[in-house]
Amino acid sequence: VRIRFPTTDVQQVVENILQLKLSYFLHEDYGFYSYSEHYALGDIFVLCSHELDKGVLVELKGRGCRQFESYLLAQQ
Repeated sequence: VRIRFPTTDVQQVVENILQLKLSYFLHEDYGFYSYSEHYALGDIFVLCSHELDKGVLVELKGRGCRQFESYLLAQQ
């Protein structure tokens, strides 16, 4: 699953939309799909670029959907 947000504010996407803490993610100085960097938490990837037309891309690979569900349930 891939969802693109029209913003360059990674922290806002992770903390306000995904309801996770950015500090939980591992930051890498390389990206995929022509993005310049990414953050990873298990199979949850947040790709970012300083170009507004690319925005922030959230990708849930493999078991990413189940992992994300578990993180949200644990917060309740």
